[in-house]
Amino acid sequence: MNYSLLLLSIILVCVARTNRFEHKIFCSNGNLFKRSHRFGFLPTASIIRHFLNAIYDANVEQYIKDLNILLESRKEGIRFLMAMKLDETFSKPSSVDGDFTPLHSNKACLPECFSPDPNESELLIHLLVERVHYRDYQGKGEGLERVTIGVLDFRAPDGFIFLPPWMFSSLNIKERDIVRVHKTRLSDAISVRLRPTSGSIFSVEDQKSFLEKRLKYYSNLTKNTTISILDQNSNNVFNFKVVNIATENKENVEAASIQDVDVAVDLLPVQFNSV
Repeated sequence: MNYSLLLLSIILVCVARTNRFEHKIFCSNGNLFKRSHRFGFLPTASIIRHFLNAIYDANVEQYIKDLNILLESRKEGIRFLMAMKLDETFSKPSSVDGDFTPLHSNKACLPECFSPDPNESELLIHLLVERVHYRDYQGKGEGLERVTIGVLDFRAPDGFIFLPPWMFSSLNIKERDIVRVHKTRLSDAISVRLRPTSGSIFSVEDQKSFLEKRLKYYSNLTKNTTISILDQNSNNVFNFKVVNIATENKENVEAASIQDVDVAVDLLPVQFNSV
């Protein structure tokens, strides 16, 4: 056994643990959250880096757990969760039929702490997911500060949330980033305006009928997100930017519910970037 290599690894771990430093980060609402830097300044040997990052992830998970215990004691209904991507292994709920797939919806897999009260239907639960600023790639003006989501199920491990891939792009986050989650109330939408990112949708007959049918897999919409819709007949995925959402009392809102309501869908022309 190479004891010199073992000793070097132990020294590097000790250096990493003693040279971490914390900086303050804030949610979009100003709430404080602290995080230790990842060990990017250490030698880049893959095994050592992987080992140290595993230590970091374990520390973050424990910190999230401790923070959520504190928030639970305050009865604020807020949780900090580590974001992961949904994939095809997540089955659709029994209450949903047709060609539903979680990847092309706004449904999230949540921990049990968000499960509804006995008199509350999970179909009517709306939640707000806010990104937490602490990554270099989360610069100002890149990505939305928050999006609304619906419920897929409550099977996520404590401290985690599983989101559709398109939400990671909208929020400009990556897997294992921290998000702030809490329930919210939304008014019902009466109309939405969607702009396709390409002209392929216009090859579909009766585009509005197609969209109205597929939008039932979204319990709510957030302005300026780019949502994805799957056509299982052709296996094509169509992406649409949510340009405008109107409710009965307001012409232009940030987010609204489209669950079990009749919503008029206005399909806008593709907007090509000028050269």
